[in-house]
Amino acid sequence: CRRASSYIDQNFILDRCAVWAGTPAQVTIASDATDGAVIAWPLTVTNGADTWTSVVQTMVQAADFTITGTTWTGPGATPDPGESGGLELSLDNNGSLGATAISASVSTGSPWVNINTSVSSFGDIPAAGSGDNAGAPFEFSVTPDCYAGHLAVLDIVVSYSGGMQATLEYVMQVGSSVSNAPMGPDNYGYYAYDDTDTSSGEAPVYDWIAIDPDHDATGTDLGLSDFGWEEDDTETVTLPFTFRYYGQDYSQVSICSNGWIAMGEMNLVHYRNFGIPSAGSPGAMIAPFWDNLYQTGSKRVYTWYDATEHRYVIQWYDVRNDYSNAVQNFEVVLYDPAWHQTSTGDGMILFQYEQVGNTDSRDGYATVGIQNVDRTDGLMYTFWNEYADAAATLASGRAILFKPLGEVLQPTADVSPGSITESAAAGGHVVEYLHIGNTGEAGSTLSYTITKVDPLTRAGAKSLPGGGDQIVVPTNLTGSDLKLNASEYEAGTTVTLDVAVTCVSNDWEWIVQASLDLPVGVTCVSAGGISTNHGTMDWNGSTGDGALVVWEGGGGPGGGYLANGETGHAEITLTFDSGLAGDVEFDWRVDGDLYGSNPHFIEGKIILAPTAPAIYVTAPNAGDSAIIGENFEVTFLAVNGPVTGTIELQREDGGAWETLATGVSLAGGSWTWPVTGDPGSWAVIRIIDEGDPLVFGESGVFTVGRNLDWITLDAPTGEVNDGDSVDVTITLDAAGLSDGVYTADLDIAHNGGATIIVPVEFTVGGGTGVETSMPERVTLLGAHPNPFNPQTLISFALPADMPVSLKVYSAEGKLVRTLLSDRQPAGTHRVLWDGRDGSGHTVASGVYLYRLVTPEGAVSGKAALLK
Repeated sequence: CRRASSYIDQNFILDRCAVWAGTPAQVTIASDATDGAVIAWPLTVTNGADTWTSVVQTMVQAADFTITGTTWTGPGATPDPGESGGLELSLDNNGSLGATAISASVSTGSPWVNINTSVSSFGDIPAAGSGDNAGAPFEFSVTPDCYAGHLAVLDIVVSYSGGMQATLEYVMQVGSSVSNAPMGPDNYGYYAYDDTDTSSGEAPVYDWIAIDPDHDATGTDLGLSDFGWEEDDTETVTLPFTFRYYGQDYSQVSICSNGWIAMGEMNLVHYRNFGIPSAGSPGAMIAPFWDNLYQTGSKRVYTWYDATEHRYVIQWYDVRNDYSNAVQNFEVVLYDPAWHQTSTGDGMILFQYEQVGNTDSRDGYATVGIQNVDRTDGLMYTFWNEYADAAATLASGRAILFKPLGEVLQPTADVSPGSITESAAAGGHVVEYLHIGNTGEAGSTLSYTITKVDPLTRAGAKSLPGGGDQIVVPTNLTGSDLKLNASEYEAGTTVTLDVAVTCVSNDWEWIVQASLDLPVGVTCVSAGGISTNHGTMDWNGSTGDGALVVWEGGGGPGGGYLANGETGHAEITLTFDSGLAGDVEFDWRVDGDLYGSNPHFIEGKIILAPTAPAIYVTAPNAGDSAIIGENFEVTFLAVNGPVTGTIELQREDGGAWETLATGVSLAGGSWTWPVTGDPGSWAVIRIIDEGDPLVFGESGVFTVGRNLDWITLDAPTGEVNDGDSVDVTITLDAAGLSDGVYTADLDIAHNGGATIIVPVEFTVGGGTGVETSMPERVTLLGAHPNPFNPQTLISFALPADMPVSLKVYSAEGKLVRTLLSDRQPAGTHRVLWDGRDGSGHTVASGVYLYRLVTPEGAVSGKAALLK
């Protein structure tokens, strides 16, 4: 106890005494508590008037086992498919306590490894001693269908000294395979191909897809809340396509902050990784890097649907490992099975690694692989830093593709006509039909998407601007922060700044670590330790461009920490690259000692603006399209001085600049442009500071296009089985158009090869299409060409909207095919017949009857097929 006495002889006296509790506190230590672990109990003492709070700490003593050697007693030196044998283990005891009466039991989630003898004994192993189970090894048998190179995870529970326990994991490889061959198959038929498997013909090519906000910003922040210990989060999203996985179709995927996804909906947040397959993991899991990870600042989990390539991308952008703080930047790509076909119809899965640090030696390193929904089948690429012989080590630039092996049935697109040329009177319209057939291999499916494109424009990619003041990510731990004594920077300079870390905590939490993540373009030259009232938080020595600078105290060499209300300082020398432009963002984080209540950290951003005046045009972005006749918003950001600006447009690279507006207030951040002029595939907007013409900003290259609403399609997407076809209705509407010639392209993207482009030319005024006055009665206009091979267009005109049936019969009167059977609008219609019957088979040469039935009656015509 401590008490302050009164003044005696004008000296302040502090007396010390000790008292013991009348009865002891009874506590139970977990049977699997690890050697050297420190258990802290908060201790509150009160005398009824005053209260004193302290901490009682106890260090655990236990055995600490590691597996130092193994021996397989089967026919060969290692287990192979179809073999049986015993597994002898050698254990070292590195703990502070000797272990007696050691027994162990083994289990596994491998579907190919059966355990015949699951219990073994090791006798006694003193501290710093060794032992083995050679007298009673574990016994296993491996099924003949196990693939060579399979990694079987063995969970070994060691019991000793009357109730103590420790759990060990051992990865046992079954068989062997060459490094440049694929891994697999599992029971379902999946293989894993990495980028080194070039001899397989299936090796993926690493091609990183950046979707984070620091690059092309095409991705969407998933909104996960995992920013530290025990904040793990999983969110379920709807997929833009149906994805088949292990033979089951899924419309949703659950994405976890800890480096894994699972098909379907679930709320599991597993941070402790296990082997694959295993019961202790989510079903239908896909694990590109399953580990205990967390987000910081803008370094989060992002998603993006690439509608052009028909793939869904999930990126863990620069997330960190909780154990070693290593940065991980990786992604998983799900390919739409309708567009990227496999032999089973299952979707292909691609893992890519831009930066990887597989350093979590505490919790099994990372798990990489896939498994089925029942957790009984799968492929494990790595676990506990063990790799199958066919697996290449995780590294930056690595790509791994998972897919079932087998022949992919190839569809072939047959599109007609190759171009469309039509005309209509003012106010009229014409209906055409685009025939899409699949003439590919039997059993194949053709998927297609039709996009209207102005032939004078082609779209590109987009980017996202940054900027702003210092931002602190909201958390429920307020007050603590990290600051730099600067709000601006000058490109091309080296400066020394003060780092100030302040602790605000009312529940005895101490700050024991701080980190500053530098952006690309900012180099750490050197730094000092953070001086505190309790020692120094040591700098980790990290330097270089974009370095992660960390100061550590607490149990580190310096032992420093910051208590409530205290501020520590350090110097850091930074170089700002000469090519830097715009705001630069530093992510920071401060961590506590896990004593108080959650959360045990706080993080935020520091944003430095350039010292020079600047104008940033934030829209249009590269790949945007401004439509003639519509309003287009131009957005911008002016910093350090510019007040009013002149907005200019350049319509071709190196061309003249035309003035769009002058005296535009730059404080508003936006200006509306009523788009005029000619269409084109290249345009740039420039905004000039009217106070200093040398200060200006330019947009990305965008296009100026024409409105294509005069074209409508009834089925812009669809699928066609082999031997079948569809007719897409295309309406060309002259309503609201002035006389003239209008052009467009129909881009038909499909999974049978290159995009097919069908040019459309539509003449308005005096045309042969639908006139302003509709026909007085139903009119059958005939077939063209006639005779035909292999297809013909059957045309008719309707005076009003009505039900229509159009069928083809043989000369003997047998129904061959129904071409149309639903309501149709007034106007001229053309229906394509491709010379096939209702089953998709080509009919023989001969004369065929086509019969049009409406409420007005029936009319018929003849068409001859000549081969």
